[in-house]
Amino acid sequence: MKRNIFLVILFLGLMPGLFAQSKVADTIQVDGVCEMCKKRIEQALEVKGIWVAEWNIETKQLYVVYKPKKITKEEIGALLAAVGHDNEITKASDAAYEAIHGCCKYREETVRQEHQPR
Repeated sequence: MKRNIFLVILFLGLMPGLFAQSKVADTIQVDGVCEMCKKRIEQALEVKGIWVAEWNIETKQLYVVYKPKKITKEEIGALLAAVGHDNEITKASDAAYEAIHGCCKYREETVRQEHQPR
């Protein structure tokens, strides 16, 4: 009887660990310039496995909380690149970058051309 009680207590103690998946909090540098970029970046990460995705316009830092068993950091970088945003993991294709709105262009050569004195 004592053995059965011990086994039940042991099983109940291990149960949360069996079902819980650990989450990872991380920051990723993501290029962008405005509120439209913020919305696009955060919406791109509304996928299974990501709990939090908040991008800061000033610092260009994305704070993300995710489950590594569901999605990898590399997959997160690919999702961002797919919507046109270079990041520390993956560079957006030229086609994806060109598809973003004109005010969202962040690459140096484009920014320099748009802000040159006339």
